[in-house]
Amino acid sequence: MRSNRDASWLILIVCCLSICNLAAQSQSPNIPGVSVEDQQSIESACSTDKYLFGPRAYHDCVDRQMRALSGSKSPNISGLSMEDQQSIESACSTDKYLFGPRAYHDCLDRQLRALSGSKSPNISGLSIEDRQSIESACSTDKYLFGPRAYHDCVDKQLRALSGFKNPATAQRRTKGESPSVLITPTVPRSAGSGLCAENGSCYGDLNANGVPKTVHVDGYYRNDGTYVRGHYRSAPGTNPRKWA
Repeated sequence: MRSNRDASWLILIVCCLSICNLAAQSQSPNIPGVSVEDQQSIESACSTDKYLFGPRAYHDCVDRQMRALSGSKSPNISGLSMEDQQSIESACSTDKYLFGPRAYHDCLDRQLRALSGSKSPNISGLSIEDRQSIESACSTDKYLFGPRAYHDCVDKQLRALSGFKNPATAQRRTKGESPSVLITPTVPRSAGSGLCAENGSCYGDLNANGVPKTVHVDGYYRNDGTYVRGHYRSAPGTNPRKWA
């Protein structure tokens, strides 16, 4: 249940921030001496004042952002791995697009201090399936809390996995299929507007009753050895009551 809730919040945040980002890029204020990135951040942070309360409120907001920005510079994260840069940018995107460049700079600085001395554990020696599982399990830490939280999560997963061997039943033949055909379970993937399960159903799809599918069910094996692929379903009790 917690993973579904985290996924829902992640989708909502990504959608909101994508809209803010597009608005910032299309209409950045022309502020001399301020980087394009910081101008975009100011425009995004002041967009509510601009479009809901008018130009005076917008000008006041830009002025507040400029005063807050005085003396602040964006920390340099170019020396980090591309994966860690993406993680920091994602974790600080709320500050960047909702609260302005000063809050964004402060967030980058906190992330860099937290990351000091931490390196991403090497998972290249694991199977593709195990790497996908770890990446999925640690995606909330990676994109919401930053690279240090992500490194700690991966390390925790590796310690839990230490000494464990995937049972021979990890790949089973589906009843009635050719012996050469094996089914390998996969983790939910990102596609379209949200998260999708391995059977192709996606978070928010409507079922036959018109109710959104918001609960992810992991793939599992029946007693007869057949594999049921992971899928999304509606939450218990949300379907219309059937009358006899």
